[in-house]
Amino acid sequence: MKTEHKRKQEILRARASVLAAPPVKQDREAAFDVVVFRICNEHYAIECGFMREVCAVSAVTAIPCTPVWLAGIINLRGKIVAVLDLIRLFNLPGSEAETCKLAVVIGDHEFECGILAHELVGQRTVFKDEIQTTTHRSAQEAPPKWLKDITADRLIILDYQKIRNDKSIIIDAEPGE
Repeated sequence: MKTEHKRKQEILRARASVLAAPPVKQDREAAFDVVVFRICNEHYAIECGFMREVCAVSAVTAIPCTPVWLAGIINLRGKIVAVLDLIRLFNLPGSEAETCKLAVVIGDHEFECGILAHELVGQRTVFKDEIQTTTHRSAQEAPPKWLKDITADRLIILDYQKIRNDKSIIIDAEPGE
């Protein structure tokens, strides 16, 4: 009976010493804040500085003669916004874009687009030491030009600047051009 009591005391002392240890300081310079959203069973993120808003999507108007990953356009308070379908772009299994009820709108003063999503997860800080070097399945299938990083817990961070500068998103040509 005493050995059991001693063992419990040792466990409690070990726990107490772990809890009493000073927190590990994370380098705030080597960190950035992201907004996390879910598409199918995977989590994606975009840096907070490029986040505009999240809005409910009831209907996306398809545009003929566009890539399959361009879901179409939505009217966002009188402004026409292109909406990207990462399910089709990344060949994600398990869902259709039609089940996405949210648009994660990203942009800056010159460009804006939406990304169809199933759920807004929240905001978090990503530290540089969380970034892994191996690629996840989605990262292998996705256009590398749109990906920034992948964390050890499989958060796929999209690169806003690369999305913004991708000319295939811009729809300004007449059919046949």
